[in-house]
Amino acid sequence: MLAFAERHAEALVSTRNRTAALKGHEADQANKAFAFKWLDDRFEADELTNDRAAENLGKFVVTGEFNTRLSYVKDRRKSR
Repeated sequence: MLAFAERHAEALVSTRNRTAALKGHEADQANKAFAFKWLDDRFEADELTNDRAAENLGKFVVTGEFNTRLSYVKDRRKSR
């Protein structure tokens, strides 16, 4: 009986962790989509370099680490 209760508890925790992780990924994808839209509007018009675009993303659009913002810039350029 104890083993059943332990398995049930582990499954419950696993489900909660999975749900929390999915919500975090959804937020990351939404940030990336918002960053892409901002970059579409401004990258060429403002003649931005990758580094400058990543800096401006941090000032105006997306919070987070510089490397994350720079990866958004590079991913957007690869997709165009």
